Amino acid sequence: MASIPTNPQAERAVLGACLISSEALGEVSEILRPEDFHDVNHREVYKICLKMYQEGQPIDLVTFREEAVSRGIFDRIGGEVLLSELFSDAMMTSNAGYYAKIVQTTGLRRRMIEAGQKISALGTKSDIEAGEIVSEAEKIILEASSEKDTSGPVSLGASMPSVMARIDELRTGTRKNTGFMRNFPDLDRILAGFQPGTLNIIAARPSMGKTALALNIAQFGGDSEGNNHVLFFSLEMSSEQLIHRMLSAQTLELGEEVEISSIATGELTEHDAEVLTQASEELGRRNVHIYYGSELTAMEFRTKCRRFKT
Repeated sequence: MASIPTNPQAERAVLGACLISSEALGEVSEILRPEDFHDVNHREVYKICLKMYQEGQPIDLVTFREEAVSRGIFDRIGGEVLLSELFSDAMMTSNAGYYAKIVQTTGLRRRMIEAGQKISALGTKSDIEAGEIVSEAEKIILEASSEKDTSGPVSLGASMPSVMARIDELRTGTRKNTGFMRNFPDLDRILAGFQPGTLNIIAARPSMGKTALALNIAQFGGDSEGNNHVLFFSLEMSSEQLIHRMLSAQTLELGEEVEISSIATGELTEHDAEVLTQASEELGRRNVHIYYGSELTAMEFRTKCRRFKT
């Protein structure tokens, strides 16, 4: 049986560097989380170091010992013997980030093994639907593979130059919208484009054109240069019916108009066919993706969005 991935020496090297240099601890804290350490005692040492660092306390062998003693866990985590090992295995503090990456990798491998075991257990449960098993398995894999979020808070002073530069760009430029927009001037003016991270709901009575509006937003918001991708879910109309609508709308962009009914029945003149061919070429360059499923559940919706994003 294969052994569990671990590297005790790298763990000790990282912790030794953290106890010698606060700068090393600052670098390591952006890479590792406590669960990346396999040794339980090493994990506790790292937790104490992080707390002291966050509180702005000076960190060295003496202050660490005092903190661990005050918590009543100094002897439990190894006492003087552990401190001696950490100090003797401490490498150059400039290499702390390198050893941290080793610890991070072994931690990731252990989490993947645990994820595989959890997924195997899911497969034995007969009371769970297949779609739920797949969704839960993907969630387990994503959680296991996620790395520590290295982003930190940004001060107003640090943010202000880029914000003001962007405002000045908008002031002096021709584009007044900052989000996802196209061909809806009034709506774009009010919303400044569809902003990332926002939820926009189109609400109206039946047969008022909600699908048509949403489809046009997707169609004309899809960037033909490949900068934006749109995923459109339909619970009613098939992909072919939606594409018929989009083709008709695209002909309007060309200064012509081919009715949806004519497209659906194939009753087209030679001129209509030529216009439709040109419209199909234009439409085909847009990064719009359609999924049709009349029985799509919320869980399936989430799973497909996750797959699409990756």
